[in-house]
Amino acid sequence: MHSAQRNTAIRWAIVIFLCLLAIYTWRTPRYKGSYSVPDTKETFATLSEAQSPARIYDDDLTGAKQKVLAQSKQDTTYKIAENPKAPLFPAFRTSSNELERQTYDPYPRYNSRPWRRKWRGSFATCQGPTGENLGMEARTLTAFAIDEDHPIPQPMFGSYDETGVDSKFCFDRFSRFGPYGLEDDTIELGTQSPIEVEWKTVRWGALQNDCLERNAERFEPIQRPNGTSFWMPTEGDFAEIDEVLYFPSEQRKSLLSKGASYKKRSAIVLHMHAATEYTVDTTEYIRSLITELSLHSGAEYEVIVMVEAKWSHLEDYDEDTRHSIFENPGSYKFSLTKTVPEEFRENAVLYTPALLKAWYAKLSNKPKYDDPPDPRYEQMGMKYPPLTRSDSDNPPKTQRQQALQLLSLLRPDIEHFWQLNHNSRYSGHHYQLLETMSTWSRSQPRRGLWERSARYFMTAIHKDWATFTSKVVNSTLKATGDGGVWGPVRVKSVEPVVPDPPSETPEEDLKYEWGVDEEADLITAAPIIDVTGTGSKEEIMGYSTGTKTPQRMVTHQIMTRYSKRLLRAMHHGQITLGTSMPMDRYPASTALHHGLKAVTFPLPTYLDYAKVAQNVDKEYNYREVRKVVDDSKLGRKDGEVVRAKTQLEQRANFDDIANRMSFFEVENKESAFADELYKRWLGYVSALP
Repeated sequence: MHSAQRNTAIRWAIVIFLCLLAIYTWRTPRYKGSYSVPDTKETFATLSEAQSPARIYDDDLTGAKQKVLAQSKQDTTYKIAENPKAPLFPAFRTSSNELERQTYDPYPRYNSRPWRRKWRGSFATCQGPTGENLGMEARTLTAFAIDEDHPIPQPMFGSYDETGVDSKFCFDRFSRFGPYGLEDDTIELGTQSPIEVEWKTVRWGALQNDCLERNAERFEPIQRPNGTSFWMPTEGDFAEIDEVLYFPSEQRKSLLSKGASYKKRSAIVLHMHAATEYTVDTTEYIRSLITELSLHSGAEYEVIVMVEAKWSHLEDYDEDTRHSIFENPGSYKFSLTKTVPEEFRENAVLYTPALLKAWYAKLSNKPKYDDPPDPRYEQMGMKYPPLTRSDSDNPPKTQRQQALQLLSLLRPDIEHFWQLNHNSRYSGHHYQLLETMSTWSRSQPRRGLWERSARYFMTAIHKDWATFTSKVVNSTLKATGDGGVWGPVRVKSVEPVVPDPPSETPEEDLKYEWGVDEEADLITAAPIIDVTGTGSKEEIMGYSTGTKTPQRMVTHQIMTRYSKRLLRAMHHGQITLGTSMPMDRYPASTALHHGLKAVTFPLPTYLDYAKVAQNVDKEYNYREVRKVVDDSKLGRKDGEVVRAKTQLEQRANFDDIANRMSFFEVENKESAFADELYKRWLGYVSALP
């Protein structure tokens, strides 16, 4: 009797275990197991010289495409900034009223037992713009379930299924921005009720700081510099420059690997100019970012408004004190008042071109690479004398990322910095998207990573990420004879901040293990391509190898995440060596030289007019068998064959495709498709036919 009961209990235990295993497997994102890469020999096709370039757009749509582009550049009748009460599409007045409403909450189960096993401290709710604490009900949005019979169409680039970006729910304009000030009496509100707030009296910076104080025990205590603004550099800043390089200590890693860990904080940096117009739509967008990413998450994120205060955009400034903005608090406050709306001033950090020139003065002199090398400096790993920090005839070259580099010094408590264009928009949930991008990028192994990041992933062509990974590895071996980038790509005078790989070659990493669970230092939503040897005449400064320096370029930078470690390495290189490249190259190239982890996230993206995925794949992902270069300045002889590159790398010109993407900027006359999609989602009558 007892034996039968014991056998029954054992059988039930086995059944329950298998059920739990099945549930766990079903709920686990697909990318978690994507690196049992299929053992195939499949490669990307090559584009022979006999083949004509692929045709992306259908012939009958070419004329329509040009007509839309021409008209969109001329017509400004429905610009949101000019007419926030523009008429609505009749079909949009009631289109969402018939859809099933559900509450949407993408946040983890804070303070639950599994959560406490993983993270230190306790989650505390934060105060919202009404003055009340934001409980669980406050952080849920009203969403609409996507009908399984009518799923979201397959994107041209990227994937929902392979990344985990949510495709089961969507938002209309009011469920998305209603809690942040959008007024719309054409939509039945359902469970989403508007809140009465005097927005001009809200102090978002104070709310973020209070939220951080309530959740302080969740984050690693890191000493911050005194003050909340940048400072003009001192001799001490230059003398102690090596101390800014960021090497996470082995002791800290060991400590955090045992049991619960501190949560790493991230910043959302919105770049503005002094002349930026804070439209109704822009202010609602910023409020949504602060609420959903910072206040609802217990200060895991912090939104920072970075403003370039150019004096030509200001009125009534004091000519005598305009250059002392960082020494004179009154001048700084005056500039802040002139450039940022009151509700966001405590979120803002100002910088000026004069500040960047003072910090990065070594970028003032341009080395002449056609001059003979100086033997006195060759033994130091340099081809030319060090650059001086003053040159009145050639002022220092400034770039937007330099302000971000300085921000990593001002805010050492921030581990990752998301740089977003203030005129880009996302109609989904910000927290779900950014957490998905971070988690997916962390899961990527290093083997073949630079090569995967140089191509567009297309579900219609590549089917799944594992197959795509295998094709990239095989194509790399066939084209180059080796496994591709593996660890730092060595450049004279640049000392990598990370150690060498665990094996000599990537082929030895059979299970694709190196890099898995490692945070990415650079995350982009666009391919990171190799532009070395393309004959580009872009200015390269401070490198002993000149224009032959290995380079990578992000094709467009609407949304990018930088680690503190990468920004500090960029800062160090420009201070000590005067290294500089165009803005779209320097971050990715620095990551390449230092052996940092760079990932292209396959964000689901649509193209207008382009219908044939095979043609798009051929135009951008195919590779040349060989490329003959005739450029004596690059140190190559006539007819020398260089590394085979993808079509995307050979073209080095993406305007024809970037401006046709759903992922781009709104209120941008060149990117008519994204602009038109967003305004139609908001319900504005189109000016286009």
